Amino acid sequence: MRPTVIAAPQLLNLGSDLALRHRYFVKGSFAHPAKLHCGLYQWMVWRYTLPGDTIADCMAGVESFRTGETAQ
Repeated sequence: MRPTVIAAPQLLNLGSDLALRHRYFVKGSFAHPAKLHCGLYQWMVWRYTLPGDTIADCMAGVESFRTGETAQ
């Protein structure tokens, strides 16, 4: 279990997610106008879940969960 720490917010430096997109997503998904950054999704899974937690993924049709589960 991660300790609860209250600290000043920091900006995330996520870099490019193109390598993950090419690995997990179909070519047509690159044209979608509102893509969630894969690194942000991984960070949210790491930050707000523990191994074994259940995640309800409203974007399951585009494999967003698969990129997030690699964070655990």
